[in-house]
Amino acid sequence: FLGVATDEVVEEWAAQTIIARSEMADEALYEMLVARLKKHDVSFASAAATAWKLGRPPLSKLLLNQETKASEQIPLMITLGEDRQALIKACDSSDSDLIYLALLHLLRRHSPPDLLVICKKQPLAVALLLAYVKHSDPHALPEMYNSLDQPVQAAHEALRDASLAPDPARRKKMLEGLVKSHSSSKHDAIKAMAAAARDETLLIEAQQEIETSAPGLRTGDLRGATASETVRLCFRHNLHKRGARLARDIKMPEKLLCAVKVEGLAEGNDWEELEKLGKEKKTPPIGWNPFVVACHANGRTDEALKYVAKIPDIHQRAEMCISMDRYREAAQAAASLRDMHLLASIRARASAPTDLAFIDNLIADCSQ
Repeated sequence: FLGVATDEVVEEWAAQTIIARSEMADEALYEMLVARLKKHDVSFASAAATAWKLGRPPLSKLLLNQETKASEQIPLMITLGEDRQALIKACDSSDSDLIYLALLHLLRRHSPPDLLVICKKQPLAVALLLAYVKHSDPHALPEMYNSLDQPVQAAHEALRDASLAPDPARRKKMLEGLVKSHSSSKHDAIKAMAAAARDETLLIEAQQEIETSAPGLRTGDLRGATASETVRLCFRHNLHKRGARLARDIKMPEKLLCAVKVEGLAEGNDWEELEKLGKEKKTPPIGWNPFVVACHANGRTDEALKYVAKIPDIHQRAEMCISMDRYREAAQAAASLRDMHLLASIRARASAPTDLAFIDNLIADCSQ
């Protein structure tokens, strides 16, 4: 008509009709409009927006319910306060961008937990809302998961939130609260998280004490250190009882405790205590190799060789000596087995004339 598209003409007719028929009842005016708009397959969104602007929300809602395009329907539904309906329509569209749009608009007038109640029966909306909150307000996640009747996930988020608190005092307080509220749970997974929170509080206490006791450490130096690292530092700084207590309190496995003791004592150059540790049992739970490695790493090959001699497997003895460039000792171990192949391999690695002469003599003796 006069070069104007038909849908534009019909939309303008609908707008003018709403303006002119201000006295007509909503239902009657709706019937008049819907017949013409459907006949020409025209969007209802424009007419619905006009009705809303003119202060006729009921008419606007009636017209909006006829709109088939979710992208045009949903923004106006939000404007009209039809929050739940807008979210349902967005989810029915399966368009994640449209669902996000609806959620972001609704978050302007609803807190995340309140909005979760509105979209509880819409799995996709729930998933997108939780993803949004995880980045924008992670502290709200435990409450939200509880409202979804997902206590294990709620406990997990509470533990994560507490563990990430930057201030040790606040982190400890949050963890203690989690222990108090979750220790008696009927869920094994939640009990395990409460136990982990308890261990974390014990670790924080130990770290604060160590920072004030160990020479060279300042407040905050142990922030982020694991339990193993903390116990190792105790043995490095001659705080043996404190390290042993922490390991006992958090039920550190025997092998792990032995390994960190060895590392800590070697780093602290406490060779006497390391020797005592080696004598506690006939064979340490971690074997002798870690003793050798720790001594050598801290510049004491002479101490390392003491523990090489305790390794029952002769081939392993030879390999440990080779790793420290102690080719004479390696060759002696190989010669005790009369292993010519190993002797040849050791000779190929050696370069010092005295070492080569020594190895050649052993090869000659073994060849007889």
